[in-house]
Order: sequence, then structure tokens, then C-alpha cells
Amino acid sequence: MNTYAISRTVAQVATSMSLGDVVCQILEKKTVDTTHPSDYCSLVDLNRTSTMASCAILVSGPWAHCQYWLLEKLFAGNSTQSVVKKVLFSACQAPISITLTFSTIQLLQGNGLAGAKKKVLADVPSTWLAGTIVWPAIMGMNFKYVPINHRPLVGAVAGSFWNVYIAYQANKKADGGDKVRLIEEAAQENGVVGVLKRAASRLV
Repeated sequence: MNTYAISRTVAQVATSMSLGDVVCQILEKKTVDTTHPSDYCSLVDLNRTSTMASCAILVSGPWAHCQYWLLEKLFAGNSTQSVVKKVLFSACQAPISITLTFSTIQLLQGNGLAGAKKKVLADVPSTWLAGTIVWPAIMGMNFKYVPINHRPLVGAVAGSFWNVYIAYQANKKADGGDKVRLIEEAAQENGVVGVLKRAASRLV
């Protein structure tokens, strides 16, 4: 790993997380006067966006770079077997990645370890389940067809859409809200929990 490559990945992830948060904040608002572009600026809490960017610089960016590097060391190449192993490994470590992101944001917001713990327990499981729908196909194509030096960029571009959801999850109250209920229900239906429920129902 070299400093330039890490810095490039961090910049890409920071841009992706910042843009995701800006879009998320705009979508969270009920109305906006499209005839006055300056109204969009008033919708964005720059402190919140800077917190997301800081999280990317301090944690998420370096973590993403190390993950791509480690995966290539453990499962080198782009054979089908290597790609499947990389995707499975990525899915297994995703709760760690989400936990680091949510915890860092809570700490930067001044909510302390107690706030970070509450956030992790409340929202990491549902966020991970939603990710099981979105990321396996993206990661599979990334590992199969994209050279390793460009994988963080492709991940960051795809992550710009995912980061809209991450921004909402990271900044919502730890005790609830139902704006993403449909996403979470879909994750539970199609993810690991849904599979286990359907299997159990057939055994009863």
C-alpha cells in the first residue's frame, strides 16, 4: 500500500459520502422552490455533511482501501472462485464496516460511547440486511471486471447511491422512524432473515 493510493481512495469515499448526505438531506425536506436554486443550499446542514466527510477521512476511506488490498492478498485474481470468496468475505465483514461508520459519526456528533452503542444496536442489523440486496452484485462485477487500482473508485461511485441511505441511517434517531421501513422489510424478505423464516415455516 502506498500513500498516494490511500489518499486517492479516501478522497473518493469522502466525496461519495458527502454527496450522499447532501442528497439525503434534500430528500428529507418536504418541499423546495425549484425556481430558486439558493433554496437548495438552505436545506443542507453543512455541519452534518462535514461530519460525514470527516468520518470518511478518518475511518471509512482508509477502511475501504485496506479491505480491497486485503481481499486481493487473501483471494488473488478474478476467477469465479476468487470473486465468490471476496464477495462472501465482504458480506461477513460489512457489519464491522457499518459499526465503525455509525460509531464514528455518533462520536463526532458528541453523543459519546453510550450514543454509539445505542446506534449500533438499533440500526446496524437492518442496514446490513439492506446491504445484502444491494452490494453482492456490485462487488461481484467490481472484483471480476475492474482492475484493482480502480475498484475503490467504482465502489465509491456505486456507493454514492448507497450513501444516501447510509446518511439517513447514520443521522436518524437511534430509537426509530419508519421512513426506510419498506427498504428494511425488503431486506428481511430477501436477505438472510427472510430465508431462515421461510425455511422454518416449511418445517412447521
